[in-house]
Amino acid sequence: MANFAANGDRVSSTVITELRRATSPAGVDVATTRDAPQRLSLVRVNDDLLEAAGDLPGALLRSLDEIHIASAKSIGANAFVTADVRQAAVARDAGFEMVDRFD
Repeated sequence: MANFAANGDRVSSTVITELRRATSPAGVDVATTRDAPQRLSLVRVNDDLLEAAGDLPGALLRSLDEIHIASAKSIGANAFVTADVRQAAVARDAGFEMVDRFD
């Protein structure tokens, strides 16, 4: 999901994969989604980020959910957007303000 950086930018570490996965069931052509990442700042997944993700509490989180939270922490984001209740709980515990994805 998109995170909000301290400067207000929307940021995602996995937007390309998630955008295509989310829009495919709706019949959206993959070509339509190619321009969206250009409007976002991307956080590259590297060993340090994976290490930070693995250090997060929450044994019930999926790896990708952990990577999202670690990405947000790595850029100093203060807010987090997700529809996943488990991910939201860990993000909140990590100090993020939760933003309703429908606002």
